[in-house]
Amino acid sequence: MGTGIEESIIRREVDSHSSALTNRSIKDLLDINSRDGYDLLASKPNPTISLRFFSGLIQSYQRVKDLFNPKTVNEKIGNKLIELNNEGYTIILRMRKTGKFKSIDEIEELNRISFFMQNLMITGLQNLNYFFRIGTKEPKGIDEALKIFDRAIWKPKHVLGGGKNDTGKVPSKHEGQPKIST
Repeated sequence: MGTGIEESIIRREVDSHSSALTNRSIKDLLDINSRDGYDLLASKPNPTISLRFFSGLIQSYQRVKDLFNPKTVNEKIGNKLIELNNEGYTIILRMRKTGKFKSIDEIEELNRISFFMQNLMITGLQNLNYFFRIGTKEPKGIDEALKIFDRAIWKPKHVLGGGKNDTGKVPSKHEGQPKIST
């Protein structure tokens, strides 16, 4: 019972220009997550920031979860994200029932889960070339295009093999040219 997305994502790359609105909302959530992660690392343990960071990551995950389905390059990452999601929710539900975290260690555990989730999501998105692409420039002109292939296949026969022809002899400068009768 798939979403139909698994088959379309089997290709290695997501066209990041296909939906400006979706990409904008993902970017906005990732920016918020980055800011919250920075705030978390730049302060003493803070339950409010920890909750905000985890919640933002869950919202980001909801937007991109189909990119981590089975049969994609991100299958293992997707499985780990589900596991971390469940671990984080266990901590959150316990905190909601009691109104507080058990200890600073529990806050730090939620932070560890959150940073791990953030790292995995960014890695998974980059696996699909979401952030940047690494490639080669387009060839300009026939000479650059031919450099892509082994240029030896394009050289005249008498140049192959160190300048020897099929007989093993170095061709004369007139070999292969039509004879002119006088």
